[in-house]
Formats: sequence, C-alpha cells, structure tokens
Amino acid sequence: MRVSRNVRHFDVSPHAWIAVAVSLLFAVLDGLQIIGLSFHWTSMLLHLVLVLIYNRLLHMISFRVEDRLSAGWVQTIILFFPGVGFLIGSFVFIGLLLFRFRHDFYEEYENYVYYSPQSMESYNINVEAESNRLPFREILMSGEPVAKKEALFSLLQYEGNNKVQLFNEALRNEDPEVVHYAATSLNYLNEQYIRNIKKWTLLLQQDEKSWETWKELLETYRLYLGSHLLTEELAMEVRQTFKQWIGRGLIQFPDEPRFIAELCNLARMEKDYQTSIRLAGQLSHVGDYRYMIYLTQAEKMYAEGKLNELSLLAQQWLDNSVEVPDEHLPAIQFWKELKEQGVPQADHLYMRYR
Repeated sequence: MRVSRNVRHFDVSPHAWIAVAVSLLFAVLDGLQIIGLSFHWTSMLLHLVLVLIYNRLLHMISFRVEDRLSAGWVQTIILFFPGVGFLIGSFVFIGLLLFRFRHDFYEEYENYVYYSPQSMESYNINVEAESNRLPFREILMSGEPVAKKEALFSLLQYEGNNKVQLFNEALRNEDPEVVHYAATSLNYLNEQYIRNIKKWTLLLQQDEKSWETWKELLETYRLYLGSHLLTEELAMEVRQTFKQWIGRGLIQFPDEPRFIAELCNLARMEKDYQTSIRLAGQLSHVGDYRYMIYLTQAEKMYAEGKLNELSLLAQQWLDNSVEVPDEHLPAIQFWKELKEQGVPQADHLYMRYR
C-alpha cells in the first residue's frame, strides 16, 4: 500500500502551528508595549520575559534536528530585534509547515522507492538471488538504465548485512543517475533509523516501565550502529547517547541482562577489550549470553596476535555446549583454523559480492 507523502516524510509536528500563532500574538504584544513605553528599560524587561516564554514553548514542540537549529536562529533574531523578531519567527514557521512536503526531491524519490518492475520475472533477477552469477557491480556497469534501476530497487528491499556497503559501491559509479539513487537511498535508510529511534524514545518518555518499548529501542540502536551508515564521529555520538539510555533502562530493570549485553557490545565496538571481557563475565551464567565471554576473549587474542591461543579457545568453544549465534559461526571456524601466521587452512572463504 502506498503511503501518503505527508505521513512518510512527516518532519514537523502539527503543533508547530501553535508557534506561528504565538509568534504573531507576541509580535503584537511586543510591538504595543515597546511603542507604549517608548523603548524604556521596562519595555526591554518585558521583551525578555516574552522571549523566555517563547523559548519554553519551542522546547515543547517536536522538531527535526535541522529545524530545531532554525528555531535557534529565530530566537536569536527575536532577542535582538524586539517586536519585528517575533514577526520574522512566524514567517519562518509558516514556511516550515507549508513547504516541508512540497519539494521535488521527495517527489522524485517517491517514484524511485515505489518503482515497480515491468514484470515479476525481471523483479526476481535481483541482487540477493543472482549475486554469484551476476554480481551487483556488473549490473551497475552495464549500459542499460532499466537494469541499473531494477538492481537498485532490489537492493533497497535486500536485507543483507552488506546492503550499505553495496550502496557505497554504487556511489562511485560513473552514471550520475546511479550515484543519485544510491545517495538518496542511503539518506532514506538513515532517516528510517532516526525516525524509529525518535519514536521509541518518545514512547519511553511517556512510560519508562514498558519492557517491550525498551526492547524495540535497544534493537533499533543495535541495528543502526551495525548498519555502517555512520561515520566514526557520528557513531561515537550515537554510542554515547545509547549508553545514557542503557543507564536509564538499568534503573528500571536492574536485573535485566540485555542491558549489560548491549554495554558489552558497545565496548567491543570501541575495542575496549578489558571492559568487554569484564561485562561478559557478568553474563557467563546467563543462558542466552554465555557465548559472550568466549567472543570477547577471542577478539582480544586476535587483536594481540595470539593466534595459537585463539585457535585453542575457538576449538574449546565449538566443543562445549555453549550455544553460538549463527552470525559468529564463520568467525569461530576461521579462528579455529588459524596458524601462527594468520593464514586460514580452509579455502571456502570468499567474497560474496565482487
């Protein structure tokens, strides 16, 4: 089912109309009191009171990050331009509300996201099913625009771990249209994560005791950090925010091991091996997370080049009864077969996408 543009690209709260109305009201009040008091110091004091009330109002309204930056500039103008500043603020918010959904970029990208191949036969020739026979890069290098468009469409629906990597590959394509679709797709995926995080955090602010909401937030952050969409600097900021939410979650659910597991994974991302091993040790007797003590120790050994010890640990891990998530099985097999020089004995490791 096709979703309306206003729903899918909903960026500004409808309550922003309140900001417009209040801006106009305050512009009138500010203008009248300034004229009446002839710029006396009392009028400046009243102006500051109006600015303070206006500031608190804006904090109660939901905005995107970039729109909140615009609101910050508006408040600066209001502060230094009594009377006229509030009028300018009302025009800014009217613009945000009226023109947010009427940009050619969104309309063009809608056509791309909701593009339907001409036949189911062509749709089935996609990245996931045909990657070994017809690699994604070769599709993009072909001279047929329709084939490129269908490949990118399939990639957007593809749920593999290398999805973002393939879009980044498409960014280096010589075809400007391929680069355009790849860039907008990456932006679209990033926006989806941001919207989901915002959704779950708002719900938690209403009810911090909802474990189902906490699980959704934890999973969204985990997927976002593992998506390869973030630069290292942005990933660091997201990790810090994630840690703050985990701290709040531990207050509500002090005995829930999922929070410790997420802290352990964050330490692994930051290559803080001592911390990750310490946190994994707290989970060594928790069924679903027993594997983490092996995983963190193995990662530390690999980073230190202790390949013989790592191979023995991996063999021990495979031989005991600790359940291993499927995503870690290839790494364990690789570690088990390592020689001291780090060359795997098996020859079955290969790149899925050339």
